[in-house]
Amino acid sequence: MTKRKKNLLRIPDSVRRPHIESMDMMRGLLQGEQTGNFGLIDSNGRADISEIRDQERHKLSRFDDPRVMLPNPTADAPFDRTEPLSREAKNQAFGFKTQPDRIIDLPPGDAGAGQSMYRRTHVFARLNPTTSPTAPVAGNPFNEAIGMATYRSSDCRPRFWHISFFGIGIQRVAGANPLGPLDNSEILSRQLEPVSNNVVPTGEFVPAISQLKGRVLVFDESGGRYYDVDVLGNRSLDVYAWGVTAFILAPKNEYEGFPLEPAYEVNTSNGGTPTPEPEYGGLVEDSIMGVRIVPIIINSTQNKENRTITAVTPELAAGAAIEGTRIPIPPGTLKVQVFCQDGPAAAAGFTLRFDAGNDGTFAGRTDLGILDIPAGQSKTELMLVPNCAQIIIRPNAAPSPSVGWSLVFVVEAQ
Repeated sequence: MTKRKKNLLRIPDSVRRPHIESMDMMRGLLQGEQTGNFGLIDSNGRADISEIRDQERHKLSRFDDPRVMLPNPTADAPFDRTEPLSREAKNQAFGFKTQPDRIIDLPPGDAGAGQSMYRRTHVFARLNPTTSPTAPVAGNPFNEAIGMATYRSSDCRPRFWHISFFGIGIQRVAGANPLGPLDNSEILSRQLEPVSNNVVPTGEFVPAISQLKGRVLVFDESGGRYYDVDVLGNRSLDVYAWGVTAFILAPKNEYEGFPLEPAYEVNTSNGGTPTPEPEYGGLVEDSIMGVRIVPIIINSTQNKENRTITAVTPELAAGAAIEGTRIPIPPGTLKVQVFCQDGPAAAAGFTLRFDAGNDGTFAGRTDLGILDIPAGQSKTELMLVPNCAQIIIRPNAAPSPSVGWSLVFVVEAQ
């Protein structure tokens, strides 16, 4: 059986000859020595990504370029209408204000906060109930709310709010002789307190704190709710809402059968008429209270630190008058732990109490709780601090040795 030849397509010489010459030239280039750039087509090598992007950018005209124009309606636009807009351009196009950057885009230390709202006032209050000048401070409700500041969202969206309370308080004992409010300069000049009745005078070094409290009214989907906090010199909290209103809480001293003696703002005017400034008896306090509200991008502005105060109770001889050593509580205090430097035996001879501000002359009771030292130990537990101004360390009997103490306070730092 004979094989049949396949029909082969004949290539004209005019086509075959240039193709052979081109292939011979390519073969020669490949066989030759390669030096420098290995590119065969582009003598400068292949363009990288940055060069390609630069070429594309040079071909585009941005929307905000005043030189953009279309001389011929049928010509292609010199810009890409499908190119995505930046966040700033979108906000401006829709009439929105430019919002703060994400927290990851901000410089270190920048919380992305907005403009703050701040107000300060002078409040005069009576800490013990009005039933008697000798009435105890414990049990007196703080139910007089004094409005301070309101801040709301500018675009009706919930956001984080950082609210800070600040307070300086000066306590005085009026007794049977009522006292009026102090001047602001007198309060500021007495804003540092010493450790009193100590062996060696310590000087004034602990800031005086107010016992007034703080209240925050939160506006959100719940319709409005309250947060009440002990200020103890300063206190901060974060909320997430449309807006907030901050108040100062003070005692209203409203008891059946006795005149109403509420706390009030000093030197405020209503229509040009000064507000009356009545005098109160008992244990009174002049407070300079401040409130600050600031919108922030993330609630991470609260930290806890320690503050240590040392004191030495004096030695008492037999039959000597027993006096307590008063240690002021530092601003921002959350908790406290007391250590006796002389061991469990020495610690067992003393009583430690939280106190509202008695200077030793008040006839009523100002103690607000005991700091208990367990038997056989020389330190208290880490305890929450109530709304008080100082801690009193008092020997149980005389004679009593001189004993050293360390008070470690957990404070809120910002």
